[in-house]
Amino acid sequence: MTSVNRVERPNVIWAIGGSDSGSGAGVQADLKTAQNMGVHCCQMITAITAQNSQSVQSVNAVDVEVLECQWQALEEDMPPSVIKIGLMANLDQIQWLAKRLDGIRRSLWLSQRPVIILDPVLSASCGDVLTDMATHEAVQVLLCPVVDIITANWEEAVKLVGLTASSSEATLIEGLHRTGVESVVLKGGHRPASKNDALKGYAQDVMSSRGQIYRATSLRHLGNGAHGTGCAFATMMACALAKSYPLKDAFVLAKAYVYRGIVNHVPIGKGTPCLGHQSLPDSIHCFPVVEGQQQALCGTAFPSCNTQSLGLYPVVDSVEWIARLLPLGIKTIQLRIKDKSAPKLRESIKEANRLAQAHEARLFINDHWQIAIEEECYGVHLGQEDLDSADLDAIHDANVRLGVSTHGYWELLRAIQIKPSYLAIGAIFPTPTKDMTGQIQGVEKLASMLPLVEHTPVVAIGGITRENMDAVLATGVGSIALVTAITKAANPELAAKQLMDKVAEYGE
Repeated sequence: MTSVNRVERPNVIWAIGGSDSGSGAGVQADLKTAQNMGVHCCQMITAITAQNSQSVQSVNAVDVEVLECQWQALEEDMPPSVIKIGLMANLDQIQWLAKRLDGIRRSLWLSQRPVIILDPVLSASCGDVLTDMATHEAVQVLLCPVVDIITANWEEAVKLVGLTASSSEATLIEGLHRTGVESVVLKGGHRPASKNDALKGYAQDVMSSRGQIYRATSLRHLGNGAHGTGCAFATMMACALAKSYPLKDAFVLAKAYVYRGIVNHVPIGKGTPCLGHQSLPDSIHCFPVVEGQQQALCGTAFPSCNTQSLGLYPVVDSVEWIARLLPLGIKTIQLRIKDKSAPKLRESIKEANRLAQAHEARLFINDHWQIAIEEECYGVHLGQEDLDSADLDAIHDANVRLGVSTHGYWELLRAIQIKPSYLAIGAIFPTPTKDMTGQIQGVEKLASMLPLVEHTPVVAIGGITRENMDAVLATGVGSIALVTAITKAANPELAAKQLMDKVAEYGE
């Protein structure tokens, strides 16, 4: 009997919007984007449009009764983790949807309330208007208060909040927040140019969420642009959120996906070309430069570790562990003593450094960069939050190597700008050493992030054991950091040797 591999149920999103007869935008663009992310996209059609690459010739709204039938059919069998809203063709549709979305907040038919993303489609890429002023006002008054995220370009934001194109970025974002939306994405592709504009030649998208501002900047692609960018952007965010990516990761993934789609646009008709839909971007050149509430240092690179593979990388909390493990041949190790007031902290770091030098090993000191500099240690390791308080210039000038923790795409992009000696990606799996809720990367995500890192060693960390190490090493990552797989083993020395052999096996 032929065996059949079990297919896991994919993540499900709903896309509510219009059908584009030219297949450049609308639910057609939603489907293409979701397929590239391995997400199942259910659709509710709000309008049948007659359009091509040059014009929108008609918008034929679907009756609310038909929309209700679509909703009920999906509700009873294919519940979503994210709902993405595009074109709403008239006031009746908006009133119906607003009631439905408000009902979700009180309903028990879902085990977890879906995230709701609004892409306020008000006009087509060719410039044709798709909705009237009454519809704009209904979107603002009825829909915005019941959605979680809005992804608006400059022109859409101006129409929704009733301002002018010359309004400031801060004013537009504030106006969108006042409608009741918690997270606002203001896309910069349609941002009007001004004299002495620092962003000339660039397209900067801004996300405002829970009091934090995130900026993602890419080169502006000159030309006719592409049809379907707004639909793909919002749907890409929906797919990433459906796969439990953090919001800031969904933001930069959407930016990268659309950027590559514009660069690789498809000229099918005589007018605006279609967005080029491809799989998840695998080149750092597709991703934006990021800037958030924390500022990254962009200078010369930190000293190199002179290898792409740091091998097995134990993280231990005492000099005693370092003395036990280094004689086994381990060449990279980290001393993590989190308590800054720990007795004899300096003496512990000094002794660890002596042992590392005696065994010609790379010793990284977690957090305590000042002492590491003073004791002339090989390197330091910092978390994302530590990048704001540590003196990166002092670490660099002391010729000390720097390792940086990252948890997802946003933090990876930020760390790459610092040009560290190595990057740690985690947590790959849940770990008992710390609460990593919302920051579990998994093997699939690790594999997708590795191509973005050029000429810098990558260390996988978090919940890695002898049992799951093969799946991690199969991604091509050159270094494995772990804690309890050694320190909690019945025979730590034997466990360390077996793990070293496993890493070396994949490195051959």
